Amino acid sequence: MFESIQKWEPDVVPRHIYMWERIRGFPLHICNEVCFEGIFAKLSNLVKVDDETSSLSILEFARLLVRMEISFTISSHKRVQVKGGIYLVSILLRRL
Repeated sequence: MFESIQKWEPDVVPRHIYMWERIRGFPLHICNEVCFEGIFAKLSNLVKVDDETSSLSILEFARLLVRMEISFTISSHKRVQVKGGIYLVSILLRRL
């Protein structure tokens, strides 16, 4: 996935990367694209929810493709509040 293609020059530096996030700890009743977009809007841009996550074929984790700034770092655990519940979720990032 490329935003643009241009001739390389020393001062051309990418600002964003695409990564797959694996998220554990979400209860099934809140696993949907709207929920993921809201929770991770501050961290990155949601590009795609994995088909197996959308269909609930895999219940162990949710898998999301996100676009984030290269300089951004993320902790491996995060507390999120959704529909009155507070959940501790675990996030594993995989660079494309």
